Amino acid sequence: MNLRRTLATLAATTVVAPAVLLTATPATAATAAVAVAAPTAVTAPAATDPFASCTSWTQADRITTELLGFPTRLVAGTWSTFTFRTVNVSTGPLKAVGANVDVSAWGAGVPSARLGLTVQWYDRAAKKWRPMPTRVSDFATVSGVLKPGARSDVRMRVMADRRSKAGDGFAFEFARYAGPDGVCGHAGTIHEYDFVVEPAAPAPNRPPRRSPPPADAADPPCAAPTRPAAAVGAERGRTAMRTRGPRARSAARARTRSRRPPRPRPWPRSWPWP
Repeated sequence: MNLRRTLATLAATTVVAPAVLLTATPATAATAAVAVAAPTAVTAPAATDPFASCTSWTQADRITTELLGFPTRLVAGTWSTFTFRTVNVSTGPLKAVGANVDVSAWGAGVPSARLGLTVQWYDRAAKKWRPMPTRVSDFATVSGVLKPGARSDVRMRVMADRRSKAGDGFAFEFARYAGPDGVCGHAGTIHEYDFVVEPAAPAPNRPPRRSPPPADAADPPCAAPTRPAAAVGAERGRTAMRTRGPRARSAARARTRSRRPPRPRPWPRSWPWP
């Protein structure tokens, strides 16, 4: 792991002009200045590239960079957001700022396998996420004109592949600027950020869904209970009596009495028996 970190540091320092490596933790801070030959001319790329007009490169520190809120723990398959901040510390305006974030991680164990990581930055003009260049020598233009003392904050996010296992990783940030006078340069400082990768939590085992038992075709459907006709008629008669007036109820009772058969009269007690 330390050898890989050293190789990544050397690759990073060959990109910038005077590079000073600062670790994220003060206990492991270390500095290393590496001067490289800056190109005096650049091949003409696309016309929309603000760095196409660079005629010379300087070693003057005109910008400072840092990653705010870079995660110390990455869960596989989950995005983690942070901010790439650039500050113009020069006395003149800058035409554009390019940025890059290089992340690397390896799984635990021997031999360890490299874990897949994805970094994206948010393009506010297009209102969509764009992939970060995978080579440290390439940059994404994340800011336009930057006045003296002004700063630029760009949203970024990083994610480990969904199937990644546990491991350790580190990240570096790079930046370059383009001046209106055709003089361009790189940020003089590079910071290191360490993090760990944790595998995604397994999906919970859901119990199987129970289906209702099928109805038995042999059993006949239950029929609704029936009431005798006499009970229904008596109930209707009582309902009608309650809804009528007193006279109507008296007349109805009289008609009911007249329809009844005459009761047999009892024989008198004094009836002479033969």
